[in-house]
Amino acid sequence: MRQLPAGSGIPPSMTRMRVQYRAMLVWKGLEYVGLLLFTVVMPRQMQPALYGRFAALLSLIGLLTMASTMGAQATFGRFIQEYEARGEHDRTRALFSLMFLLRAAVVGVLAVGLLLGFPRVLPGATPGMAASGTAAFVSVALAMVCYQLLYGLNL
Repeated sequence: MRQLPAGSGIPPSMTRMRVQYRAMLVWKGLEYVGLLLFTVVMPRQMQPALYGRFAALLSLIGLLTMASTMGAQATFGRFIQEYEARGEHDRTRALFSLMFLLRAAVVGVLAVGLLLGFPRVLPGATPGMAASGTAAFVSVALAMVCYQLLYGLNL
């Protein structure tokens, strides 16, 4: 059993894990805020007649979110373990940056389409509803990348 030198406190690997765990909690929190907007706040802003269309829109947004993942979880699960085992932390950061930017670009295109298509899917929806729905989609989709990174790190 390895012993720590006197007065060293917490080993660096444990400190790093704590930081990563906190980051995971923040990103999962953002994901849940987005889900809360969609499932609690949005339905209360609309009339009962719009709720059925809203439920269909939720399904569409779920499909858009899944379509924008582009295999990030499988990619992180496959490569990050290998990079971390070899101590190639720069490659882990580069892979995350690439996947995050790629996902942000795809989410940006889908968000513009969602914002423009929102009034057609939900006639009578206010611009605030369209903006909050699109913001919720963007927050959930981008937060998911960070969560998937932590999945790849086995946290």
